[in-house]
Amino acid sequence: MTSTKQMDNYEYDFMRYHVELRKYTEDGDYIEDHFAFETRSEALTFAKTNKTAVYSIHDYEDRDYDPKNLYI
Repeated sequence: MTSTKQMDNYEYDFMRYHVELRKYTEDGDYIEDHFAFETRSEALTFAKTNKTAVYSIHDYEDRDYDPKNLYI
C-alpha cells in the first residue's frame, strides 16, 4: 500500500506518476501539494479520491521533463 505522505525531492524524483493538488484560500491564492506514486493505478485512485483538488496528474515514463498528462 502506498503512503500519501509528501515525499522529499530525492524520493519524489524517482517516482513515475505525480499528482498535484491545489487548495484555494479565501483570498484566491492556492496551496500546492505534490504526491508521487509508483503505479498508474495508485495515482489515479488517489486523484479520484481527491478529485475536487486535483490540478494535474503526470506520467514521467523514464524522463524528467515533458510528462504525459493523465485524466480521471
